[in-house]
Amino acid sequence: MITENGQAGKAEVFHYLDVCCRQVSNAYGSPYWYKWTNGDYIRLSNFLFKQTRLRISPNTLKRIFGKIKTDSRYYPQKATRDALALYTGYHDWDHFIQVQEWTERNATRPAELPAYT
Repeated sequence: MITENGQAGKAEVFHYLDVCCRQVSNAYGSPYWYKWTNGDYIRLSNFLFKQTRLRISPNTLKRIFGKIKTDSRYYPQKATRDALALYTGYHDWDHFIQVQEWTERNATRPAELPAYT
């Protein structure tokens, strides 16, 4: 959810990144990314490129998934988030967030998902 100044809260942006990582790992076919080897990150990088035509390096994927530790929690640039969202079936990162927010708000009542605008 976006705050009054147009920015999402830090905890919230990482929440959605975590949700996206779970969806990416499920789409990759190996949901336990803490068990991934270097080869998994290389393969995922190749799968992402084949599907999205956007290259994300294995090291960037390692930062996103926490295999490479950084001083502060790594938050990738928009193009990288767009590629991850596209890989999991969304139009881009903004569409991914829109659907996640809608899903979380309406978790108790089934209804039609919002159209992409």
